[in-house]
Amino acid sequence: IPIRIMVIGDSGVVVGAVETAVRGANDIRIATTAQNVTQAVIRLKSEAIDVAVLDIGMPNLSLERALRRLRDTASAVNVILSASLTFRNVKNSMAALLAGAATFIPVPGKHHKENDPATFRRDLLDAIRGLAGNKRASRPGARPAPIAQPIALSLRTHPPTRPDVIAIGSSTGGPQALIALLRDLPRGIKTPILITQHLPATFTAIFAQNIAKAAGRACAEGQDGEEIRSGQIYVAPGGFHMLVEKKGSANVIRITSDPPENFCRPAVDPMFRAVAKVYGRNVLAVILTGMGRDGA
Repeated sequence: IPIRIMVIGDSGVVVGAVETAVRGANDIRIATTAQNVTQAVIRLKSEAIDVAVLDIGMPNLSLERALRRLRDTASAVNVILSASLTFRNVKNSMAALLAGAATFIPVPGKHHKENDPATFRRDLLDAIRGLAGNKRASRPGARPAPIAQPIALSLRTHPPTRPDVIAIGSSTGGPQALIALLRDLPRGIKTPILITQHLPATFTAIFAQNIAKAAGRACAEGQDGEEIRSGQIYVAPGGFHMLVEKKGSANVIRITSDPPENFCRPAVDPMFRAVAKVYGRNVLAVILTGMGRDGA
């Protein structure tokens, strides 16, 4: 059964980009479109929709109110945000991600080279498939997943020592989860925290501000050559990998534009490799759920 999606928007740019991206994907079908949220709510009452793609560039759109209306109508609907990369769209969609939207995927634009049609198609289809799979698995009456046979686990014993650094990798749905995790972290923990969150460029600076406000501790995009200090949270800047290296007696951040890994930049794997090389076993690594194999 194809995954059924709804496209909400009055712009031919977003709607056209989604239609083009889905064309040829036999497992995904645009079940319906809506020119605004009111139409979408009406159609959600009669249509079984797995994922909604919402154009956030619509005029007079209150994103948080739109999300609330969509969720009130179909509580399990997953919402992907899409629009061009403008400051207004980034600021609004960051608030929506923290309010429960799944992810933001920028439409192709001539001013953003990484934002090409092939990348948009891959990111959109991956997100739709991942979100639809989660939604279908949780439906009432859904066929239960096969029960895995128990296997013998041999856990490595390790003394309860404090790690020298906490490294976190996060993807779809991550901003909301990270805010919750870091907000609840005891203030007495001063271990530096390095975060690679899959977000486009221009998002990560705003995201870092949100983390700082919620966590009550310093948080900013990592800067190349910056010394890693106790009590600080560092976020990989969008469009760049964030690594760590030893420089004399200090550990410093390195920001690189090396090729994407696992189709991502920033990617979690390069950060983890660098952290393991510098800190050895004195690392607490955290992987939050998302899509793809980055960090696996």
